[in-house]
Amino acid sequence: MLWAALPGLGECAELPLWEAGAGLAVLNIPDYRGSDEQRFYVFPIPYLIYRGEAFRVDGQRVRELLLRSEALQLDLSLNASVPVNSSRNKARQGMPDLDPTVEIGPSLEILLARNRERDWKVTVTVPVRAVFAVNLSRIRGVGWISNPRINIDFFNVGPGKLNVGLGVGPVFADRLYHQHFYGVEPADALPDRAVFSPSGGYSGAQIALSATRRFARVWFGAFVRVDALDGTVFSKSPLLKRRESVMGGVALSWIFAESKALVKVDE
Repeated sequence: MLWAALPGLGECAELPLWEAGAGLAVLNIPDYRGSDEQRFYVFPIPYLIYRGEAFRVDGQRVRELLLRSEALQLDLSLNASVPVNSSRNKARQGMPDLDPTVEIGPSLEILLARNRERDWKVTVTVPVRAVFAVNLSRIRGVGWISNPRINIDFFNVGPGKLNVGLGVGPVFADRLYHQHFYGVEPADALPDRAVFSPSGGYSGAQIALSATRRFARVWFGAFVRVDALDGTVFSKSPLLKRRESVMGGVALSWIFAESKALVKVDE
């Protein structure tokens, strides 16, 4: 999975209607969850914020398209994964390359508790996303994924005024998704790589810690995520080389434009 931004502020504030910028992200991530090979990636990232009444863009989320109340929000959730060149991955030698995936679907956020004086909140987020493998010649569906989680967000923490988030929860996916990453067809079988066809179901558990900070015209973010893969429906796949996966990254963006119009925002 790629970069995921955290919410920005913990209290009502007057902010620009929109902001635009660009920057760089540096990631260290496994080829896929459970791979024993990791790689560094450096790529440009856009920074786009829009704080409209009925439509908002904030980091990885398109917000408030469907429902908003004090306790409930229904947003559009996005995510992605990197391509894998099988010739560079020992476990996948001789197998077809893995196309990058794009995920899109609704996400329901339920507010469980909030303390405005101490600037924290607890939510449950339930995204359900369709997954598509994408290359230059075609787009094909490879199932769906859901990672419901409990989030604890702390805002304006310490002298550095960091926004810190902790998320914990299970992952579930269908057979097509698991086949894309962990299946082995008869044509790809070897003495040490048996044919394997996973079912849908439990796909592990995740814990993620993130921090962001805004300095005038500069935005900084960092995250680390651990996936625990014991007890998954693909636990016997010969492509599963580690029972845990760790990824992390940092990003830095320069905000070069913003609207003069201000809006009151309650994150």
